[in-house]
Amino acid sequence: LYRDRGFATSKPVTADFYFSNPETLCLRTEYKGSVFEEELKLIGQQYRTRQTIISRKGEQQMIGQYLEKRLA
Repeated sequence: LYRDRGFATSKPVTADFYFSNPETLCLRTEYKGSVFEEELKLIGQQYRTRQTIISRKGEQQMIGQYLEKRLA
């Protein structure tokens, strides 16, 4: 999957992706010595959750969870 920017860079990146089920998209991106794993899950028509795990040298550096609301 081509992305116009990465999590920690404004430059374009490519990500491997798959759907673990019809509502959940999983992404994996690697650059600058780090691995970025994201899981986006749709919840109804207005919300989604996003979990991001950033690892470097096999060790987790950051784990974030977000709730996002559709604006329009």
